[in-house]
Amino acid sequence: MTITDDIIRQIQGKDRSVLARCITLLESTAAQHRYASRDLLTRLPRTSPTIRLGITGAPGVGKSTFIDAVGMADIANGKSICALTVDPSSPVSSGSILGDKTRMSQLSLSSEAYVRSSPSGTQLGGLSSRSYDVIRLCTAAAFDYLYVESVGVGQSELDIAQATDLTILLMQPGSGDDLQGIKKGIMEIADIIVITKDDGDLAPQVRHMQKHLRSAVPLQRREGPVPVLSCSALSGAGLSDVRDAIGGWIADHTSSLKEKRAAQESYWYEKKASQLILDYVLASSTIGAAYRDSLTGIHDRSQDIYQALDHLENLLREGL
Repeated sequence: MTITDDIIRQIQGKDRSVLARCITLLESTAAQHRYASRDLLTRLPRTSPTIRLGITGAPGVGKSTFIDAVGMADIANGKSICALTVDPSSPVSSGSILGDKTRMSQLSLSSEAYVRSSPSGTQLGGLSSRSYDVIRLCTAAAFDYLYVESVGVGQSELDIAQATDLTILLMQPGSGDDLQGIKKGIMEIADIIVITKDDGDLAPQVRHMQKHLRSAVPLQRREGPVPVLSCSALSGAGLSDVRDAIGGWIADHTSSLKEKRAAQESYWYEKKASQLILDYVLASSTIGAAYRDSLTGIHDRSQDIYQALDHLENLLREGL
């Protein structure tokens, strides 16, 4: 794929077929696509009015359903929407179901929305190794709101806060004891907390959880108070409050978004550069061969892991 000025204009025009082709290019692991991907990312405009919202939470909390409901409310108010979801990949087959799109039945059919699911691969942190590239691409398309749904693996999904402007943590009633509300990690990066499934018999549990979180969360944050809201994506109850909280957050932080995104660029550069250096070192004949020999030796118990590390470190020092 050759990147032309026309392709860049089509991206900025939200052309779905071009966006799909470019995302496929960015997600490709084929060596021959590496330079075309870099060319594409380099030529994308650096500024955009798009607001990037990270949606995270445990599996089953209703992330896709939440995005579908809030996104359709945004569209009803004249906004354009992009939704990117990251589905977990099997550690056995490496395959992904990519089923999040089916739970966004309204957004998937809307002409004002673009929905794309991607596999997580083996990457930890809640996003795939190429998620940030895809986010950069869809940000350049200048959608009003870009929703990024993380894998949903629990307390360690911190990459989502390094790729979006604000992070919304979804929680569901009955998902654990009160200690769940004061865990470190994901609780500390949430800008807005929303308790989902606030309907039917779960309503009393929602009120209890909301009260507990409102008292516990301030202990985890050094910044301002974090809104703890509730909603039902099915009935629509509480969605207007969630959208008001998002709008309030944007109004309060618009002036600092440029600095925040610059810090995120540094974070992703460091992460990608580390992987690039590792790949380059392992591709060298001496280091790569020693590494592969050590793996074989450790597997058949002819080498100790720490002796192998000492040997590898000595080789690295000799090469510096």
